[in-house]
Amino acid sequence: WWLIAIYVIGLGAFPLIYQLFPGMRDRGYGISKAFGILLLGYVSWILSSAHLVPSVRLVILLLLIAAGAISVWLLFRNRKAIAEFVKRERVFIVTTELIFLTVFVGWTIGITPIATENFKANSWSIHFISGSHFSFSITLRSG
Repeated sequence: WWLIAIYVIGLGAFPLIYQLFPGMRDRGYGISKAFGILLLGYVSWILSSAHLVPSVRLVILLLLIAAGAISVWLLFRNRKAIAEFVKRERVFIVTTELIFLTVFVGWTIGITPIATENFKANSWSIHFISGSHFSFSITLRSG
């Protein structure tokens, strides 16, 4: 499921990043997945920190839908240029995706079992994750 979520967010972010990086040869395609995840997380964090919305899955889903609507609009607006870009840079796109999949699968197979064992050993981590999962907003307090 993580892989599908990463691809959906990355493909949704590409039309925006295509607009933001006109001078780059790849128009930002290589960083679109990371950019999409960071943008979604940052906007969610800012909104919940400002107590404008609660920090729950529904808000993230609504942010995804809003970002998707903006992406569809940008994609429609630039459909010819983006289609031309994809056709011209298909080898680069396929190479980028193969590298990403190799790293993702390697990380999943190699690092996840180690991280899972270490996570089980740290009971405070479990309490922290559980507490943040059930909180409705993030409160920043200076001590």
